[in-house]
Amino acid sequence: MRKLLSYLMCSAIVMMSINVANAENNEIKVERIAGNSRYETAVEISKKYFETAPNVVLASGEGYADALVGGSLVSQEKIPMFLTKKTSLPLETKEELIRLKTKNVYILGGNNTISQSVENQIKNMGINVKRLSGEDRLATAGMIASERFYLAQKDNPNVAMGDRYAGIDGYNYADALVAGSIIGQIENQVYVFPYLKNNEISQGFAYEFAFGGYNSIPKNVEVTTRIAGENRYETSVEAAEKFEMLTGKKLKTVILVDGMNYPDALAASTVAGKEEATVITTPKDKLNKEAKKFIKNNAIDKVIVIGGENSVGNSVVAEINDEEDLSANLLGGWKIVGNKKYYYESGKMVTGWKNVDGYKYYFNDDGTMHTGWYYGKYKDSSGISHDARYYFSIDGSLAKEGTIIDGWITQASGVSNLQEDSELKIIKEYLSKNMPDVFKKIESNEYRIYKESETVNGKDQFNITALSDYWQTVVQGVIKEGSNKILYKIQIDPYSGNISLVN
Repeated sequence: MRKLLSYLMCSAIVMMSINVANAENNEIKVERIAGNSRYETAVEISKKYFETAPNVVLASGEGYADALVGGSLVSQEKIPMFLTKKTSLPLETKEELIRLKTKNVYILGGNNTISQSVENQIKNMGINVKRLSGEDRLATAGMIASERFYLAQKDNPNVAMGDRYAGIDGYNYADALVAGSIIGQIENQVYVFPYLKNNEISQGFAYEFAFGGYNSIPKNVEVTTRIAGENRYETSVEAAEKFEMLTGKKLKTVILVDGMNYPDALAASTVAGKEEATVITTPKDKLNKEAKKFIKNNAIDKVIVIGGENSVGNSVVAEINDEEDLSANLLGGWKIVGNKKYYYESGKMVTGWKNVDGYKYYFNDDGTMHTGWYYGKYKDSSGISHDARYYFSIDGSLAKEGTIIDGWITQASGVSNLQEDSELKIIKEYLSKNMPDVFKKIESNEYRIYKESETVNGKDQFNITALSDYWQTVVQGVIKEGSNKILYKIQIDPYSGNISLVN
């Protein structure tokens, strides 16, 4: 593995403090660091923590791949990370480099990420530039790992290169952000390398740590310790749980960032390094319940929120101490924030199904009122459970019986069923893809599709017969149809649209 590593290596501030009480009645100090843009947020972080900074990191503010691996360099060296546009260095960043008396800038990524023009602008300021870039994001990670080892050995000549690797999904910002902020704080060198599907070199890694579940780094990849939760939010909490084990440091500070949008969060590794903290991701408007539990139960002294209210809302800050968001000023009823609606009961945000004034609504896990299609479960009159869909109108109420949307019709129960024409369309698409010869015979009128009058295990059944074997007759004024020789039977679930071929 050491050969593999060697190969890759060669190729306006907004702050607020709110005192809230935790489970032990200690005060949790909550700070928000934010600027008017992602570029300004990084500058404001620098202003908070640094009087001077000889060395800084510069990453793209328009893409996150290189910046996230670079987070391990930033947290290891406890240096600022700034963001730039591809072709021009933001004025606020330039001014901050001057204030810090910066001598060396590490640029993460190649010219397609940060142009030569930006590099020249920095050099014209009398600042040295070292670009850490490879042929792809894996090779760039190797360059960053090499520089981390070089800098660590300057501080301590006894540091060994080692061959310990931490794996991240090369296309998952949230897990990578968490990994970078922690890995750089491990005393013995551990190198962050992204797992890339269909990459031969990437497949050869044996990861000591992997951040994310099997959808991020598959089960067949060698992993000693996997740090994963049910989703990106819970993965960040799992990492926080293991922070002391990984770094040998007592965790007293956590950093909250938006788990869905990366810009403001990119510079969080600077804060992690300076505060000896870890990053926890959260939905924008509601604190993840596992994150809330972790903060409450682990004697956290300080929570630092990165980004403005468009990244992490004040309602999240309020939840740290179970305070009611004062902007709501209500114990029950509707609350509107921007273009999103919430509903409260007894001062608590409602989630899941709820009847309000005779109408049925569904509220997502973050409390937002759902509109459009919602995919859930439905149990029919026979007790059979189906994957199902429900349609919620623009005002959030469940569609009325008889409402037709995209070939689906709302039933009295509120669940939507496929119309028969739509069922036939889906079946023909299935046959065209999976049984093209049968499909061609149907299209040429050699075969006939007809629907049985009764459902089978809650599913509508369609039969395919040769036209010569097909018959229909009128019985008591009703047309009955069938065949003496059924060639194929196809069942389709009218609640989900899932189909299967029956022997």
